Amino acid sequence: MATAPQAFRRKLQDRIAPEKRESILVPIETYEDDEEGNEVLIRRDEYTFRRPTQEQILLAFSLGGREDSTMGDEIAAIFSFMKDTLSDAEYKRLMKRFRDPADEAVDSEMLIQIFQFLMEQWQSFPTQQPAASSGSRASAGGRSTGRARGKGSTH
Repeated sequence: MATAPQAFRRKLQDRIAPEKRESILVPIETYEDDEEGNEVLIRRDEYTFRRPTQEQILLAFSLGGREDSTMGDEIAAIFSFMKDTLSDAEYKRLMKRFRDPADEAVDSEMLIQIFQFLMEQWQSFPTQQPAASSGSRASAGGRSTGRARGKGSTH
């Protein structure tokens, strides 16, 4: 596995202080409105992220956090990070949902939000606040619950 450049690692060394939790459970829930307009849970998947090594964290930031990095670079860095911190079965399930165009709960915005949430839990410095998004997309926050409204939702 590649590691982050030494100069980059030294620069951030003092700012990184992982929490003691070895893993964090992140549920992703999908909701639809029923006939009366009440939200109904239609799918819930849980993903257990193992605490990454310092090198894995630095690598993710070095790959996706360059000034000239594109959205594609950032997503590739997040994919790499998730592959390292999820079990093979969970990673495959998450990627299957990401590639499914009918699954509105898992998109690039959701993966970025999950990554930011995990970094805030494991690191001593907060990540940037994500830009506001439409209410029809999933979000991870607070208690790390991803939530997507179904096609029939008006929220």
